[in-house]
Amino acid sequence: MTQQSKTRSIDRALEILECFLNGKESLTLAELSQLANLSATTVLRILGALQAKGFVEKDEATKTYQLGFKISQLSKVANQSNEMVLKTISQPFMQDLLDKYNEDIRLFVEQGASKLCIMSLESTRSLRHIVHVGERHELIRGATGKVVLAHIKPEKCDLLIKGTDIDLETLESIREKGYAVSYGERDEGIIGIAAPILNAVDELVAVLSLSGPAIRFDNGALNEKIEDTVKKAKEISEAYVRFVGRV
Repeated sequence: MTQQSKTRSIDRALEILECFLNGKESLTLAELSQLANLSATTVLRILGALQAKGFVEKDEATKTYQLGFKISQLSKVANQSNEMVLKTISQPFMQDLLDKYNEDIRLFVEQGASKLCIMSLESTRSLRHIVHVGERHELIRGATGKVVLAHIKPEKCDLLIKGTDIDLETLESIREKGYAVSYGERDEGIIGIAAPILNAVDELVAVLSLSGPAIRFDNGALNEKIEDTVKKAKEISEAYVRFVGRV
């Protein structure tokens, strides 16, 4: 096999793996062939190689394919590494918000159909909004979830918002404004502000949030908190790009 053909085989294998980014956990051979724009014979041959290495698994009962254990292992390593970078970079900016407002400041990342809290700086007030590191919540409720939905791939977003009261126009507005605000959507009496942290090509890396009881967001405080949350999210984005590079 020539170097060129080896490279093409690798490209095709990656194209097949990328088919699983459309939101479906399991795909048939026909679906993979259509999504990758490759013949079924070619896809079947490459799937065999991917199965042998643990990157893909086949469900014999349903004749469908899904990502294998090797992908999970790589994903875990990559996520841990990226989360450590995110937390290290974000901490001083989050601390600035905490020092100014003494409200709960958190960092979330997308995880499938959920948002995962990876860092939390908590208010010292007795009345506060409690979310623990490691908690996962659905994307269709709350400001953070809507920021995620506004930035993920359209085909995945369509699947997640189907049957909900969230519309594409609302998400487009969030993307254009650069933030979302929720009023008691997940927890009664809590206002949440969320802004995206983006990489060099404006892809979502994480979401910065500030939340607390609605009583402390009155009298003009809400607008100031929105402005500062958006500002800090942009500063984190810039610091992240400087650290990881623009590639």
